[in-house]
Amino acid sequence: MVCILLMYNTNNMKFCIEIFLCVFLKINAVHSTWMLDVEPDIKPCMPDNQFNLIDVSNFKLIDKSDGKKVYVNGTLKFLQEASGIISINFTTEHLKNGIWMPGDFHYYRADACAYINDPMGQPLIYMIVQKAMKQKRCPFKSGHTETFDMYSLTDTPFMIPPQYIGEWRAYSRLYKNDKLIECFKVQFEVV
Repeated sequence: MVCILLMYNTNNMKFCIEIFLCVFLKINAVHSTWMLDVEPDIKPCMPDNQFNLIDVSNFKLIDKSDGKKVYVNGTLKFLQEASGIISINFTTEHLKNGIWMPGDFHYYRADACAYINDPMGQPLIYMIVQKAMKQKRCPFKSGHTETFDMYSLTDTPFMIPPQYIGEWRAYSRLYKNDKLIECFKVQFEVV
């Protein structure tokens, strides 16, 4: 569905953006308009609680237009070279009755780099990568930086079904040779 729309940014940063946008755009479906309150900071969820592949500490998610549009602002910096086959596992959690439960949105991509560069796989993701980023293809060298100046991830307000009201956490875990190399966490609330 629209979940794929979020997978945009750099080879690996796209995953980070994919985290929340995937959820936002996938729940774009129907019925009522609700406000989206996005935690601006993307947090690491690695065992060492550090960013290991991509530093997104200066990269913010900003909700505007009464929570109906989401923008990205700031920089992504590759701390290591991102090359070869990197897979992504995207999952969500939804707070229900005080307990974090597995969310409705999850997927796995075996070769994320190939996926973002395939105009037939998901044309919208391909367009975003081509428009927003200086470097359009993998690999991304250590030290490479991408800068975003209030880049709109959602050009139009989106509709969210009432069952998605509440607090959410979204995770993007990146793997290389079956080893976890990066984990991003985004928190948001649908109110």
